[in-house]
Amino acid sequence: MGEGMTENARMLAWRPEKKMEDLLRAVVLPGDRWREAWLRWRQSADLERLPPGAFRLLPLLFHRLRSGKISDPWMGKLQGIYRYTWARNQILLRDAAQAARALGENGIPVMLIKGAAMILSQYHDAGLCPSVDVDILVPDTDISAAVRSLRGAGFSATGRYEGDLPERFIRIGFSHPFRSPQGNEVDLHWHMLYFRSFAGADESFWRHAIRREFSGVPIFLPSPTDMLCHTCLHGLYWSDTSNLRWVADAARLVQTGPIDWARLAEYAEWPGAALPLRLSLEYLAKDMEIPIPRETLENLRSARVKGSDRWVVMMYAGEENLLWNTLSLWFRHSRFSRARPVGCLTLLAGLPAFLAAYWALPSIWKVPAVALRKILRRIIPDPQVPSKKG
Repeated sequence: MGEGMTENARMLAWRPEKKMEDLLRAVVLPGDRWREAWLRWRQSADLERLPPGAFRLLPLLFHRLRSGKISDPWMGKLQGIYRYTWARNQILLRDAAQAARALGENGIPVMLIKGAAMILSQYHDAGLCPSVDVDILVPDTDISAAVRSLRGAGFSATGRYEGDLPERFIRIGFSHPFRSPQGNEVDLHWHMLYFRSFAGADESFWRHAIRREFSGVPIFLPSPTDMLCHTCLHGLYWSDTSNLRWVADAARLVQTGPIDWARLAEYAEWPGAALPLRLSLEYLAKDMEIPIPRETLENLRSARVKGSDRWVVMMYAGEENLLWNTLSLWFRHSRFSRARPVGCLTLLAGLPAFLAAYWALPSIWKVPAVALRKILRRIIPDPQVPSKKG
């Protein structure tokens, strides 16, 4: 990071709350060091009043307490949460296998990412990784065929587009939700990272992917290095459920590996990647005592960070509001949906078409009215309707 550049409160809004850090340490610290953190957190914790982000750590806590032969009144409820997580993930993994089979029958490679990949390659226990959906990645050149394959297998697109995804949206997007025949959400990705959504952006991830067989279906899983990169970069994305889980997943990846630290440091050369990688890995090393190689941290600290990169971190790490949502749309239009930047006048001229595609509007002439409604909704929010980014 360049000299004189410091982090502000919004840039660090992704950091877990201090009162939750002992819970994190209780599930990530190796050896017996976790016990002291568990006892500290247990003294003031209320199982019935935990934030959603902390709830997602409870299966790991149950596993740690059971392995450590800890007797506690909470164990019955924690075991119930673990069992529910296991059962729920069995359903989601079944949907993932069904989607992978449909895609594979049409010659489309499939990579499981996020929670499903962590379960299959790191935790090896479906009860340890709570998930609300399943995420699959296909090559960006196969996205249209992938949509047709899923629809033919009974999956239905939801969200912005409920039919085929138009080419104009594919060019600017990176994922779209589908609903499985059983009614569960399956997110179809054609780019792994939200800020690298352009043709060929995932070439390195595919090149280093690991071949596996899953429920009789050939699939790919990201390499541990690429999963760590994805986990760290995605972890700094603001969430109203208090994003704690990424810390536990990143710690697991470092501890089980193997991590190609030289390749991870090379990812810092991607526009917008150096700063979030540095912030997340420094947090793991300093606050969670996870062994990150000093050379890797030094390489990340010396990586060039533009002022615009800092704005991008602030845009996505902090809580949503009208200003930052507007900036995020502009940055996606100007930067994230293309490999090379273009001139400002060209961007302004193309903004209506971008917004029409992003908001699933039939015409650019609908953009002003929809934009006005979105602005008014932010200024005078409906208390019955939760806000959504963009």
